[in-house]
Formats: sequence, C-alpha cells, structure tokens
Amino acid sequence: MGESQSASEELEQSKSALDDDNDQGDQIVLPKLGMKFNNADDLFEFYSSYAFKTGFSCKKRTCKRDHHGVLKFVTYSCTKEGKNHSVSDSPLNLPPTQRTNCKAKISARLCEDEKWMVSVVALEHNHLNSSSKSRYLRGHKRINTATKKKVLVNDKAGIRMNKIYGALAVEGGGYENLPYDEKTLRNMVAREFFFITWRRRCYNTSESLYKHAK
Repeated sequence: MGESQSASEELEQSKSALDDDNDQGDQIVLPKLGMKFNNADDLFEFYSSYAFKTGFSCKKRTCKRDHHGVLKFVTYSCTKEGKNHSVSDSPLNLPPTQRTNCKAKISARLCEDEKWMVSVVALEHNHLNSSSKSRYLRGHKRINTATKKKVLVNDKAGIRMNKIYGALAVEGGGYENLPYDEKTLRNMVAREFFFITWRRRCYNTSESLYKHAK
C-alpha cells in the first residue's frame, strides 16, 4: 500500500512538471526520469525553459513514428550536439557553427495512457553555459503572436523600434527577461515587409495576366 501511494504521488508530481516550472519563475526544475507530459510540445517547452535558465539552447534532434504515422519517440538535445563539418580544406574558410559533440539531451516515449514519459536524461555539457547570455542564443529568440502583432502595428504607426523594444522590456520586467533583442525585432519586421510586398506583386501580376487574357 505504501509503495503504491508513493508511486502515485511521484506520478502526480511528474505530470505537473511543466506547470511547476512556469509557476516557480527563475527557480530551475531539472529534467528527471519518469516525468510525464500531456504531449511532445509540452515536453519541448519544458526543456527549452530549462535550457534558457541554465544557459544553453536546445533543438529537436530525433523523432520516430509507427507505421500509422503516430509519433512515438522524441529526443531533444543541446544545439552543440554533433561535430563540425567543413565543406573545404582551405584554411581561409571561416569555421562553421561551433559544435562540441555535446551529449546533453532528454528522450521521451509515448505511453499507453497517451502521456509522454521521459526515458533518458543526460544533463552534463562539455562546454560552458551562461544563463545571462541565453537570450542571445538563436534557439531562444522567439517572438509570440501577440508580441509580433503589437510590434507590427506600432512600426506601421511610425514608432521607432528602440521605443517599441523599450516598452516591451518594461512590460516584461527588464531587457534580460525578453527572449529576443532589438535586432531580432527589426529582422522580423523586415521579413514581414518583404512577404507583404511579394504577395502584392504576385497579386498584381496575376490580375494583369487575367485582364490580358480577357
């Protein structure tokens, strides 16, 4: 009876790992064997949050599906996993993205109860991490939909980007808490402008061809 109750308590704690991580602010929740998540996206969000707080960036490394196409197994690893591959022996070429063959990762499998359970945990990195520099790592430079809309509306209204960025920093409790920098916002706006212009040109071209055909 005691063992059954203990196992039940451990399961409940692991199921709420993502909620705990969100509620505890800067407190770091370590990935552990047996943790369970509702889906693979929740698991990646948890590991990405852990990576941000401990100073590294993560990526989706492996996924396996059954013959029906249902996702059954995933592995998320440090972005420094693997080795550098140079396309040329020339010493004049710049070095590729730095990889250190880091083995830090987590893996999880889909259980019969439709929950995702962490089955492999490797926390040790073979390189230095810095939580103060996390927001400069590419993997953490994410702009959610609400922020994206706000930035585009303000930019269209003629507000300078440094003012927009400053206002977002105030809302977020400081620049260090934003998962992007001013350059990332500028690049996002530039991409949106390009796609809008491209779609407009495509539309005008199709309209012109249609009128010509008539």
